[in-house]
Amino acid sequence: KIDAVEVRNGRNFQLLNILASLFAGAAKIQGICGSDAHTPDDVGKAGMLVPPFSDADGLRKSLLQAKPYGRGQSIYKSLKLLKKVF
Repeated sequence: KIDAVEVRNGRNFQLLNILASLFAGAAKIQGICGSDAHTPDDVGKAGMLVPPFSDADGLRKSLLQAKPYGRGQSIYKSLKLLKKVF
């Protein structure tokens, strides 16, 4: 019983976001998105504008009307980050 699955993550490779979106569509699960901010530069790279809600059922209904924004990072930027870490 899954209410939603993250289909747009600001830190993921764009390809992984696409695959997650395809999965959610095939499984008929609501897609959500977020920044996954680990650094100040990551804040707001992806997210959702969600209408107001007051309880869990309201959130589920509100997500159906949410407006996603942003996208994942390029493979180049992700590889650059990995090089910095390792």
